Amino acid sequence: MIKTQIKATGVNLTPELNDYVDKRLSAVEKLLGENSESTFMQVELERITKHHQSGDIFGAEVHLHIDGKDFNAETEAGDLHTAIDLVKDEIIDAMRDYKTKKIHLFKRGALKAKNMMKGLADYYKKFRG
Repeated sequence: MIKTQIKATGVNLTPELNDYVDKRLSAVEKLLGENSESTFMQVELERITKHHQSGDIFGAEVHLHIDGKDFNAETEAGDLHTAIDLVKDEIIDAMRDYKTKKIHLFKRGALKAKNMMKGLADYYKKFRG
């Protein structure tokens, strides 16, 4: 279970809103799998301004700390629920990009090691064969 802290600025943090945030950000927990024990997530919901002509602007921020790595996402929207949905998508994209990069670097290192071993085998055959 991810430790989650929710902060609301200029917005009433109702139990329904709290449940909505937990429900939407449970996708992050699914993506982490078993690594979610040492994970801490801060969620900040806020009304950015009250004086826009077109209505209020709401923002949502997520700061996720996983084993020494930090992920951050921020969004703004005309509706608080939309801002939460957008920030969820943004934080998941950031986590997937990091995971893909990590896998790519591992595979690239493994390929270099494989090619080095092939080179040593060829060198050995050349002088022993």
